[in-house]
Amino acid sequence: MQILPRKNLIKIGVSILVISFTIIINDYAQSSENEPLKRGMEYSKNRKYDEAIAEYNKAIEMNSNLALAYYNRGYAYGEKSNSSQAISDYTKSLEIDSKNPAVFFRRGCLLSEKNDLQGAISDFKKGIAIEPHDPFLWWNLGHAYEKEGNLDEAIRNYTKAIELEPKNDFIYWLRASAYEKKGNNAEATKDALRAIEINPKNQDAYLILGDMSLFKKKYDIAISFFEKVIELNSNNVSGYACKGRAEEFNGQFYAAIADYTKAVEIEPNAGNFFLRGKTFLKIEDYDRAISDFTSTIKLNPKYETGDFQFKDFYAPDMNIEKMRSSSTYRNVYISRGDAYFLKKDYKGALEDYRKAVNLFPFLGKKIQPLIEKCEKALQINPS
Repeated sequence: MQILPRKNLIKIGVSILVISFTIIINDYAQSSENEPLKRGMEYSKNRKYDEAIAEYNKAIEMNSNLALAYYNRGYAYGEKSNSSQAISDYTKSLEIDSKNPAVFFRRGCLLSEKNDLQGAISDFKKGIAIEPHDPFLWWNLGHAYEKEGNLDEAIRNYTKAIELEPKNDFIYWLRASAYEKKGNNAEATKDALRAIEINPKNQDAYLILGDMSLFKKKYDIAISFFEKVIELNSNNVSGYACKGRAEEFNGQFYAAIADYTKAVEIEPNAGNFFLRGKTFLKIEDYDRAISDFTSTIKLNPKYETGDFQFKDFYAPDMNIEKMRSSSTYRNVYISRGDAYFLKKDYKGALEDYRKAVNLFPFLGKKIQPLIEKCEKALQINPS
């Protein structure tokens, strides 16, 4: 399911956050008599996590009540993408010492990544209760609420983070994204512009401004924002894909295809192939459209999409049925079927329309007239 062809509209995980809590490497009160713990810390500083884990294991054998060893081993496991073991170690660290906000922070981030949003929210709140002046805890709490769909709480927590750190463009971008999802374009614009004022190289803020211009049908303005994204980062797949959308909506089909092609080159995913395929369909290049839709099917045979205002998609009552009832709803088998149909390959079209109905039975009434047209055409000319 796709709204905009932006790569990971909000991609916030442990790996990309600037963590306010560093690894605790100076706690000599605990580490002075535990040489494996100190060695593990040195390995962690040099990102040698396997060696660090081995040393932390030894440290824990020496003292099984050393909260710092569990915390640092959890960090090392997290850096190795072993989130389950990291969470287990953070939990053990908290059983020994429940007053360390850094552990709540890191465990909360991992729980949020695993979509255990209630667990993440609980951890961030516990961290805030201990250290209420850290903006990182507040904005991660906001992001957990945002993932949960509670945009009002998300904005409230982002606002608190901004109060604590008013010159952080990243937090303004987060709040702008939440306002955009609520359909509050005025506040979203204000925050995106503020993010750019603080950091003129904030690509995501330009993407938000472009998105809103796109939905307002101000295509030339949208294109200019997406061009700025590409200027800042020539490998930003979202910049090319979004620029392609604006050009497509503006009737600049060949320019759109060029940008979709660049997006495909950077990231050959189902969405980018589909976007280019449906644009080939618009210029009646049916063979290339079929080729792109076939690539989409290989990557995701259940690919479906619809265009929405963010405020509609993220509304509390928004669900898959609402998307499927939209006049802009498409799925890849319908689209490839249309290409076959327009090419007068009625056999290929019939097969795809039937596959669409098999995968998505709700399409039966909508697709049945097309199926009947194909069947009639094949009766007249079976070849």
